[in-house]
Amino acid sequence: AAPAAARCGTCGFYLPLAGALRQAFGACGNFFAPDDGRVVSADHGCGAHSETMVETGDTPVDEMPTVYDDSAVETVSVSRAPGSVAAAEPAEPYGHS
Repeated sequence: AAPAAARCGTCGFYLPLAGALRQAFGACGNFFAPDDGRVVSADHGCGAHSETMVETGDTPVDEMPTVYDDSAVETVSVSRAPGSVAAAEPAEPYGHS
């Protein structure tokens, strides 16, 4: 087996433990790593580092065209209840409302 290129202590999925063990141990939070949910040492390397380059194939994605239905307009009636302040008296001094 080839050694891992990066160590768990520098991974984005590495969750350091609290207390005195924080410097040396943490939990793995990478769903795709073999050590997911386990306590690992900071110098451990499993190969599923967050900065690992993954080869992806150039597979085209079929996208459906965006369609907007502007033919139907929905009318909404707006009813306003009377306010708590009479319109004759100003709400606040200096014209602020």
